[in-house]
Amino acid sequence: AMSGADILVALEGVRVSHPSDPGRMVVGPVDWEVRPGESWVVSGFQGSGKSALLGLLAGLNPFSEGSVRLLG
Repeated sequence: AMSGADILVALEGVRVSHPSDPGRMVVGPVDWEVRPGESWVVSGFQGSGKSALLGLLAGLNPFSEGSVRLLG
């Protein structure tokens, strides 16, 4: 059985606001866990927040609410 320490990425209640309009949320709330060996696809329509979410995980975009844990 995997423990919480095995989680590579954990998002809890994460919201990301639009860079030019901080009052407008483009992502969230998101709860998501990625564990070793898993593969994920992030898909959606143009403007749905895919790049904002991936930018958050890369450390390029700040998040407005929630918590983010990378590598435990």
